[in-house]
Amino acid sequence: MSSTLTIADEAGDCWADFFNNFDNTGVELFIGDTDAAADRDPRAWMPFTVPIAKGTVIISATLKLIPSQSSSATTSTIKLSCEAADSVSNPSSGADCNGRTRTTAQSNVTLNQYTVNVLVSYDVTTMVQEILNRSGWVYGNRLAVMIDDVNTADKPHKVNSFEAGANKPVLEIVVPDFVPMGSGLI
Repeated sequence: MSSTLTIADEAGDCWADFFNNFDNTGVELFIGDTDAAADRDPRAWMPFTVPIAKGTVIISATLKLIPSQSSSATTSTIKLSCEAADSVSNPSSGADCNGRTRTTAQSNVTLNQYTVNVLVSYDVTTMVQEILNRSGWVYGNRLAVMIDDVNTADKPHKVNSFEAGANKPVLEIVVPDFVPMGSGLI
């Protein structure tokens, strides 16, 4: 048996690009390159407060995003990771966002076709588990999922940010149910 925690993105989510352009208040986050005019290689940064104890072995973690525009391009590659920190604070600039260190666990994924308002999901289990295993992790700390563009194929994809309200990013974590001691169950 298991339980699913659905954790909403928080204020302060942002994106920054290669030129340190920065937006932490807009209704969209860039996933994949921003335009064909320049190779901007954006990074999206999304924070979540996670009510899971240090060292808990999770079953899965899935980042769920709602595209704010359609994109038929499927040749761009993104890198999924988490910020390698015990508890994250919001970036204050493009340079700050781009300077955040990734977890060792990372995953390169080819972007799917995006259709406006149709959910897309990415597996971030190994990245989230790495954060939960950190020596300084504490129940209720914040972690951030990061998405970086990793090639020069200019294929812009956009998703809703925290400011988009009900369509903001969600982190869904599945944890095992534990049977309390003395319950009489075998």
